[in-house]
Amino acid sequence: MEFIVENISPVKRRITVTIAPQEMAAAVKAIVYQIKPEAKVKGYRQGKVPDAIVERVHADRIYPQALTDLVGVHLTEIAGNEEMYQVSGFVLTDPTTGKGAKPEDMPRWKKGSPYVYALEYECHPDIDIPPYEGLEVEMERTVVDDDTVEAYLNRLRYNAVKLVAAEGDVPPRDGQAMVFDLKVVSKRDPSIVRENKKTLMQLGQGDCFREFEDALRGIGRGQVGTFELKLPEEDFLGEEIAGHEVTCTACVHGVYDIVVPELDDAFARTQGQPDLDAMRALVRRRIEGQITELNRDEAKYKLMEKLLAGVRVELPAAMVRRSAKSLTLQEAVRLQRSGEEVTEAQYEEILRQCHPHAVQRVLQTVFLVAVARKEGLTVRKEEIAQYVYNVARRDGQDFEELYKKFDEQGMLFDVRDSLLGDKGGDRLLELANVTLVDPKETLRPPEEVVAGEVDVSRLSVLTSEGAPGEGGGPGSGAAADGAAAASEGEAPPSGDGSGTAASGGEAHWS
Repeated sequence: MEFIVENISPVKRRITVTIAPQEMAAAVKAIVYQIKPEAKVKGYRQGKVPDAIVERVHADRIYPQALTDLVGVHLTEIAGNEEMYQVSGFVLTDPTTGKGAKPEDMPRWKKGSPYVYALEYECHPDIDIPPYEGLEVEMERTVVDDDTVEAYLNRLRYNAVKLVAAEGDVPPRDGQAMVFDLKVVSKRDPSIVRENKKTLMQLGQGDCFREFEDALRGIGRGQVGTFELKLPEEDFLGEEIAGHEVTCTACVHGVYDIVVPELDDAFARTQGQPDLDAMRALVRRRIEGQITELNRDEAKYKLMEKLLAGVRVELPAAMVRRSAKSLTLQEAVRLQRSGEEVTEAQYEEILRQCHPHAVQRVLQTVFLVAVARKEGLTVRKEEIAQYVYNVARRDGQDFEELYKKFDEQGMLFDVRDSLLGDKGGDRLLELANVTLVDPKETLRPPEEVVAGEVDVSRLSVLTSEGAPGEGGGPGSGAAADGAAAASEGEAPPSGDGSGTAASGGEAHWS
C-alpha cells in the first residue's frame, strides 16, 4: 500500500491510497473464504462451490467488504506515519469523480490491477502563533471571607431539610408544607383540565396566589374538598386556562413542618465529615479552588484576546457545526424547562443566533490546541474515556452507550480538543508574567441563602403513600462530601472502548 496526503484547503485533507494487486486479491480471497460455507449456487452443493464462482456470483458483496477491511488496516498504518489531527470522520471518495461514495458504490476492482481510493477529512489548521512567552496579565487573588463559608454551610443545611408531620388539627400556617392532589376544571370550557399528583407546596412564600392557598387550608388532612375561584391572568396553570373561572378538587395528604438541621458536629457527620471544623475547612478549600479556577480562566481569556487580535485562520466547518448545535440545544433545553415550547422554526432561529458564538468558541479552541501542540502537550485515550465516564455518571447514563454516541457523532474530537485546549491555556498562563491584584468585588452568597429561605423544590421526594421520605433532596451534602469529589476521579470500567481513535493524530473513519 502506498499513500499520498494533500491539502485540499487549510482545514481539509485528502489521502489517496494505492493498493497493490496482490494485497487486493488477498483481501478478496479472505472474504470468499468467509462466505463460501454459506454460498448457494445452482448446480453445486452448499460449501463446495469453487472460489472463482463464489467471487463472481457474490461480487457485489465481496468487493465492498474487502475494500472496507483494507481501509481499516490502512488507516492504522497511515495514522502511525502522519500527524492527522482530524476533527471529523473520514469520507470515502472515488478519485475519478472526487465525490464521496459508500464502499458498494466505489468502482469495481479489475483483477491484476492496482486499486485506488481516497479518504477526505477535516483537520486543525496550521496557525502562525504570535510570541506568547512573558506576556503581562493581571489575575485576581483568591479571597474567601467567613460569611461566604457560613452561607454555603447553611445552603447544605437547607438542602438537607426534613418534612415532619405537623401535630394537632389546627389550620396550616405560613412556613409549613402541604402535600395534595389537585384537579382543576375550567367552567368556561370543561374540556380544559389540569391535574397534579402529590404536589408539595410551602405556604406563605408567594409561590401561589393567596385565594388558592386559603381554600387549601380549609380542607382537613386526609379529606377531599371542592372550591371555586378565578385564576389570575398570569400563567398559573398554563396560558390556555389563565383567567378562567374554575372548579378545584383537592385531596390533602398531609401538613408538614419543615425542619432544618442544626449546623453542628452531628450534621457534619451526616455529610461525611468528622466534625464541623473539618467540614468548614473542606467547604473553604472547595470555594477557594473554584474561585481560583475562575480567576485563572479569566486571566487565560485576557491572554487569548491579546494573542488572537492578529490571528486570521479558516475554521473547520465540522467543529463550528457541532459547537453551534451544542449551544442551540442548551438554549432550547433552557426554554423548555421554563415552560416554553420550542418549534422547529424557533430552533432554526436559535441556531442562526448561536452561530457567531460558535465561531468564536471554535477559534479559541483551535488556537489553544495549536499552542498545546507547539508545546508538545498531548491527551491520552484514557483521559478522553475518563471525561465521558464522568459525564455518564453525572447524568445517570450508561458509559458504554454514551461513549458510542460521542464516537458516532464526532464528539470525541471535541472532548480531545477541550482537554488539550485546557492544557494549552494552562501553559500560556505558566509562561506569562502574572501580577496578582485584589478582586474587584467580594464573592457574595445567593440572597436566599443569606435569608435562610428553603427551596421547596429540593425537599424530599414523596413515597407512593404521600408521606415524605427521609433525607435531603437532590445534591444534599454534595458540596461538602469528600467522597463526591473523589468519585469524579474514578476510572471507567474496563473494556470501555477508549481505544477508539479520537486522540492525538489517530484515525477515525465514518
